Amino acid sequence: MLMLGFFVATVVDRWKNMFANIGFIDNVAIYVSTTIIGVEEELKIIRRNIIRYCCLTQVLVLRDIRFLMPHELKQMEDLESLHPKYWIPIKWVFVSLKKLIY
Repeated sequence: MLMLGFFVATVVDRWKNMFANIGFIDNVAIYVSTTIIGVEEELKIIRRNIIRYCCLTQVLVLRDIRFLMPHELKQMEDLESLHPKYWIPIKWVFVSLKKLIY
């Protein structure tokens, strides 16, 4: 019984630590909404896509599923990689930000 209690405590502690270290997008959303200012349609689309891509990254990491639009799924499937493709939506975020600079 003592060993079972120790095992359960270890598993619960590991889950608690993992949950405490997960990066949530709340701070990113606040930063994006206060940094990319404007009512133009292009800026609204960029803000929306940045947050959507951050949500997508979080979904991919947490659930290991694909929650994509058809053209985004095709882009991910066309890319050859030996590693999980969790980083692709973050690359899309930076491409969106690059459009604002240039």
